[in-house]
Formats: sequence, structure tokens, C-alpha cells
Amino acid sequence: VWNKASSTITANQITAPDGTLSTDLFTGFRIYRSSGASGTNTYTVSVYVKAVDSGSTLRLQTGAGFSVRGTTLYNISNGTVTSGPGSIVSVGNGWYRVQVNISYSGSGDNLLYWDTVGTGVYIWGAQLEQADFASSYIPTTSATVTRNSDVLTYPTSGNMLAAVGSMYAEATRETLSGTQ
Repeated sequence: VWNKASSTITANQITAPDGTLSTDLFTGFRIYRSSGASGTNTYTVSVYVKAVDSGSTLRLQTGAGFSVRGTTLYNISNGTVTSGPGSIVSVGNGWYRVQVNISYSGSGDNLLYWDTVGTGVYIWGAQLEQADFASSYIPTTSATVTRNSDVLTYPTSGNMLAAVGSMYAEATRETLSGTQ
């Protein structure tokens, strides 16, 4: 559950990347989550964002116990990471998915929070996952859900030789250190 403090959330302002009218306008300071984590684990924080105007900036900050201690600043207007270790990827139609990988070592409630600089951003699909990369969007409301596996469908027509029965596929994965 993501909570808010000293911020304004105006619900259902524009169409989200999944085609639903469920994107919120986020302005102000702090949408946060108490991690409730313990032990040593790797997490990925991600959210879909879209610029409100040319000054749209989003900041992610982490609390004690997280390896990425401090700030990652995202310029949503031009799709760049201004500072910090995070990444930003265009998903089309002015939307970006921002993410940062963090390690946690300790126990207790250590804050992880988003805030805006300037006019705010449109925000949708915030996730905190115990993984070293962001998975596809996992729809949730008020309870934890088990994530279904992604399924790749690729047409064989024109891509597979019938006489030989072979097919070529290539996949890449974005990481903090580049593409693998």
C-alpha cells in the first residue's frame, strides 16, 4: 500500500498505459511506502509517469537500510535521469516507466518515497518488487497478488523454416550497467 503525505492526488485524470481512465495527477510532497522489509534483499521500485508540462520532474528517495541512499531525479518532460542510479524507458504516447534497483539490509519500517518538483506528474502503476528488475505491470488494489508469468507469442509464419524446423529468437534485458 502506498500512502500520501503533504501531497495532492487527483484521481482518474487521463488514460493509463493499459487503456483505462485510471491515471492520477500527483503534485506535492511524498507518496511513500514503509518497506517493512527485513534481512538482505534486492528490490526494484517502478512507476509509469507522464509529463504535465515542460517542468514535470519526479524524485525517488530512500531511507536507512537501502543501498541507494538518497535521491534519483527524473526529468519526465524529456525522458532523462537527471541524477542518481535509476533508469527511464519510453513506453509510448509520452509515457515513461521509471525504475531503480535497491538492496536492503536491516529490519523495520524504512521509507521509500516519491515526490514531485514543480507542477507535478501523471502517475500510474507504482510497484515495489523483491527482484533485481521490474516485471510487467501487476494489477493490484488492496491486497498482495501472485504474479502470472508473462507469455511471449510469436507468429511462426515467415519466421520458421518448415523443412528444417528451426527458429531464431533474441532477447535483451536492461540493467543498471547497460543491456545484457
